[in-house]
Amino acid sequence: MVGIVLSAEQVKAAPPAVRQWLEQQVAADFSPLPSDLPEPAADFDAERIAACSLPEILQIFERIRHDGLACRIFLEFGQEPVATLHPSPLYALDIAEIVRDTGITEGNRLVACLNLINSALQVVRADPDATLFAFDGNDRCYVHETTHRALHLLRHDLLAPREAPRPTQRDHFSVTCEPPYRCAADAADTKARSALLT
Repeated sequence: MVGIVLSAEQVKAAPPAVRQWLEQQVAADFSPLPSDLPEPAADFDAERIAACSLPEILQIFERIRHDGLACRIFLEFGQEPVATLHPSPLYALDIAEIVRDTGITEGNRLVACLNLINSALQVVRADPDATLFAFDGNDRCYVHETTHRALHLLRHDLLAPREAPRPTQRDHFSVTCEPPYRCAADAADTKARSALLT
């Protein structure tokens, strides 16, 4: 991330579209966080937070895919690169960052999405007490580092540029020098050529 410092004169001299964009960025960064988030646990137990494998993450993703915003929030927990040496079994993400990155304007919508994701985990694990998230008093949401790694793999796979399928190598024509002079090609190629000519 790069930080830029602008003076009041520079902001005033900026074109209206730039000033409007700056206002939106500042408003998003200082917008109030949802007040109806689950109560922060003063000393939550990292062992209670589910450590999801990639197959479990894929099953959860399949269950929530009808809700685009829930999918975006779910993938936010895989946004950062995976640290090779991570001192904690938990991965933290600021709720303000989730709000900013997903463009959520209603706190209750964020809570509904987190509940949908957590419900999907409970179905996948067949455990009504399973939980994917924990919250602290500093407006951070935590997932298990194993879950973060699996989500990072899924996010990388979903956002990786796809290679265009390579054209199949054309069959070689067999040309004969004996009467009748002809070129022989396979049936599929002959049909494709006829379709182009008609």
